[in-house]
Amino acid sequence: MHTAAERLIAAAALSPEIEAWISLQLKAGRRPSEILGLPGDNPLSRRTPANDNRWPY
Repeated sequence: MHTAAERLIAAAALSPEIEAWISLQLKAGRRPSEILGLPGDNPLSRRTPANDNRWPY
């Protein structure tokens, strides 16, 4: 099982946009587990066939 931080690192590798969004969330003081669980405009919650093939977990 991967930690929340490891999952964020893997997600950040998917695209520069996701990496930037994660960086903003971390700078705002959010914890990795909070970032993974954010509803709404969360690029990590968008499931697409392309992401399904690359998603590490």
